Amino acid sequence: MAEPAAADLATVAARFGAALRDEGVPVDPERCEKFAWAVTLVQPHTTDQLYACALSTLVSDVGHVPALDRLFQLVFAGAADPATGRGQPGTTEAGRSTPSAPARPR
Repeated sequence: MAEPAAADLATVAARFGAALRDEGVPVDPERCEKFAWAVTLVQPHTTDQLYACALSTLVSDVGHVPALDRLFQLVFAGAADPATGRGQPGTTEAGRSTPSAPARPR
C-alpha cells in the first residue's frame, strides 16, 4: 500500500492533469505519473521549482504553456482563495483578507 504522502501526491498530480485536459492540454495518466515522480525526486521547496517539474513533464507543446501557467497559478500559487466562494467572513471578492477595524478603548 502507498504511503499517505505518496497517495496524496498521486491524487494531486492526477487532478491537476485532469484540469489541464479540461483546458485542452493533452495530459495522459503517464504524464501525471511523471509529474509526481519529478516532484518526488526534486522535492521542490518553492513554487518555481514545482512549476519546473510541471512544465518539464506535463506540457509537450509551447502552445499549451499558457494553460499550464493559468492553472498553476490558480492551484499552486494561491491566485485563487478557496474560501472566497464560501462566504468566509474577513475576505474580499478577490479572496484577500479585509482589515479589521482597530479596537476602541472602553
